[in-house]
Amino acid sequence: MNHYTLTPPAPIVEEHSGSMLQFPDYAIVWIDLLGKVINCNSGVHALFGYEPSAFVGRNFSDCYTSEDKISGQPWHHLKVASEEGRCETENWKNKSDGVVFFANSIITALYDHSHLISGFVMITRDISTQKKAEYDSKLRYEDLIRKLQEANDSLAMANEEVENLSQAIIQKLRKPLQAINDRAASLKEIESNNTVNTIKVAESIIEKSTSIEKFVKSMVSYSKMVKYYNVYDNIDMTNMALSCLDSRISTDDSKVYCTKVNALPTCKGDPEMLKHIWMQLIDNAIKYSADRTKVDITIGHVESSESNIYFVKDKGCGFCMKSERGLFRLFTKNQQHSDRSGCDLAIVKLMLKQHHGEIWAESVRGRGATFYFSIPK
Repeated sequence: MNHYTLTPPAPIVEEHSGSMLQFPDYAIVWIDLLGKVINCNSGVHALFGYEPSAFVGRNFSDCYTSEDKISGQPWHHLKVASEEGRCETENWKNKSDGVVFFANSIITALYDHSHLISGFVMITRDISTQKKAEYDSKLRYEDLIRKLQEANDSLAMANEEVENLSQAIIQKLRKPLQAINDRAASLKEIESNNTVNTIKVAESIIEKSTSIEKFVKSMVSYSKMVKYYNVYDNIDMTNMALSCLDSRISTDDSKVYCTKVNALPTCKGDPEMLKHIWMQLIDNAIKYSADRTKVDITIGHVESSESNIYFVKDKGCGFCMKSERGLFRLFTKNQQHSDRSGCDLAIVKLMLKQHHGEIWAESVRGRGATFYFSIPK
């Protein structure tokens, strides 16, 4: 312990002690040169829990924490006050029952008529409420900074997605438009009596035009849903999945549907985007069960501690797992299914990215596929 020893104690000048005793919210303690309490006011009881008469005679360091006493802080504060005239601190102080509180203390050196230090007076007030308010303000400030950072990150991500989508539209439209122009030119050169070829060319033009229209609609749909700052709702995923499934199969009498929807955990998300995700995955299951007279679809979830994981399972044609990654890329054409637009599942992936979620699939060729997606809890 780094003690600071002064000359033998001298009587404290009495004129310092008069009117200051009238402030009960302040603990005012008079200390001799060795740190012994020689007088105090009634505020000592309110702040430190000591009766004034019981506190006189103790060492002023008794109101410091054990850690501060071990590190020699009380004596360091007296040393600073003796050298500079005063020492102001904000630190933890001990009550008599061991409870700590945050305090502001000012130790001031007292001088006798010979201008020699005769002792000190320590004035202490409880600033725990003030510090709590400052701490709460700091937490609110940090929370605001965090939200601003999240909004900024979301904005940056949205800007990046807009740029990617712009490039996607340019690249995706280029080849179909060229094909339309070529086939339209061929149509002009076909003889009028060659009806079969004319029909084939016309059908090809319609197919390409439909592909473009579907792609553009999907892109427009996604761009309308993207928000720079999403306000998510609590979503009943069971009801949403049932509603999407019912709306898709209720008007289709061409097939026999065998469906099962298990109870699903709720999640927080954008209702429009999540509905689009369910619709797309259900459409996908129906589309690739096209050669089946009976369409089997199971909707469920997988237990996970970090995320809500949902799935849509079908017994359709399936796909080779080597092409699984390409399913979710804008420009990857699935060689097994040339009618795929090349963007539907990619847009689902972008929507899940907005939710900090993921999508993946498992399949065995000829035995169906299961598409999973996750939303963080």
